[in-house]
Amino acid sequence: MPDADRMQEPDREIDPVYGPPMTLDQYMAAFVLGRVLNSDLPSVALQALEEGHDSVDWAALAGSSAERWPSELLELWHRGLREVGKVLPRHAEAGRVLRDHLATLVASGSLAPRAGAAEIVWLANELSDVLPSKRYAGDGLGVAKLLGLYYIHDDVPSADERAHREIDDEIRTECRRIAGE
Repeated sequence: MPDADRMQEPDREIDPVYGPPMTLDQYMAAFVLGRVLNSDLPSVALQALEEGHDSVDWAALAGSSAERWPSELLELWHRGLREVGKVLPRHAEAGRVLRDHLATLVASGSLAPRAGAAEIVWLANELSDVLPSKRYAGDGLGVAKLLGLYYIHDDVPSADERAHREIDDEIRTECRRIAGE
């Protein structure tokens, strides 16, 4: 098997965007939206086991070596889901779960406002077919104001740090509102 196709050992470092390890439900949402790589599945399985989800397949996945093929990792992941009675969410629900997680990270200061807003903007764009905008861009996901705030950064000169801080403060406030819904 070529080295490029080999899976890496589980990496328990903090993700620069999604923060500390997510809950299993958050990982499931991220998986549905293509934000979890096959190579991440051993770490996801380990997180699920640490949460108390008892699965022989996830135990095997968590201990997987770099010799496993991606299809084997996926098979263990899906069998583990069935074993613990979990069902992957639909795209719309997955988007809401990740939106809330990201908004909480921004609101708590664990994620920079602009970086968090960028991820939420990506979600709104990615989900526009299942959560279409009705009146304003992003309102299908409930993030219209956040999108507007995010794009205001583009209109402010990069040297105007005060204005960017004020926009970031407004983003943080809007994320608190989103996280509290």
